[in-house]
Amino acid sequence: MNLTRGKVNIYIGIGIILACMLALFGINRFGENVQAEEKKAQQAQQEKEKNERQAQYQQQLEVLYGEINALIKEKESLKSEAIGIGFYDLSTKRAFSLNGDEEFLAASTSKVMLAMLVADKIQAGELALDQQVLYTVDDYADGTGAIINHRIETNYSIEALLEYMLVYSDNVATNMLYRKLGGRIVIRDEFRKNYLPELNVSKNLLTANQARDLLIQLNENKKKNPLYGQIIQWLKQTEFPIRLSTDRTIEHVAHKIGSVNHSVHDIGLFDIEHPYILTFYSTGLPEAEAEISTLSDKIYQLMTESYPVLDK
Repeated sequence: MNLTRGKVNIYIGIGIILACMLALFGINRFGENVQAEEKKAQQAQQEKEKNERQAQYQQQLEVLYGEINALIKEKESLKSEAIGIGFYDLSTKRAFSLNGDEEFLAASTSKVMLAMLVADKIQAGELALDQQVLYTVDDYADGTGAIINHRIETNYSIEALLEYMLVYSDNVATNMLYRKLGGRIVIRDEFRKNYLPELNVSKNLLTANQARDLLIQLNENKKKNPLYGQIIQWLKQTEFPIRLSTDRTIEHVAHKIGSVNHSVHDIGLFDIEHPYILTFYSTGLPEAEAEISTLSDKIYQLMTESYPVLDK
């Protein structure tokens, strides 16, 4: 086949253009592969650095927990009939305890559980905040409270009784609520069914771990009960800023003290960046209030000043 020089040149030009296009395509594919490998390597490096930061964070966290656990275990050396302490980091769900399953006369610390039960019955429509409860002479009780220190009214709303019980630790209000709900024996069985399956219902008994678990339920509020938040607010407004509540912690703790005979207790929820729970039960412990306050301050300082930061 005879081809003119012009046609030959055209074919050569087309060939050159195709060759250039193929070369460019190959270069682009090569460049894409290089970029993909570089991106993969970068991602692997980032993942490695992330894992290293996470490992370092966990190591620092373990150091913190070791210090907290040591502070708690130190209390075992104190001369007392019995001590029970529970700690729980709400951010990580790590828990520590000392004699955490030993039973104590709960005194007023069980009022938190009663308030939760009343709140749940209100949510279920069985009770109402504005529902009135008639006062009877059988409700009278000595000790702390707003009712006995003022003129006793004929009746009180359930909301008022809850507030008096938690803010003033009012024993009369507590008795009225127990009576309204069916009596202490019936109610303690409801406590066991609803909150603490291992609860000893024979007496008003609690362990440090049970009180801890109760406060976990109050804080998590899986039932989405709006009154749980109000319970926490009342606990913050307590008329007894002692024990777990110190000059350092007072603005950040919702707590309930309890005292009976030689027993001195406090259970609290600490609302800080990394919230936690601390429960302290004691019987026959000299200077018990000071011991509780000292431990509260030390743990609070560690949780606010030594908690590690996880770099993103």
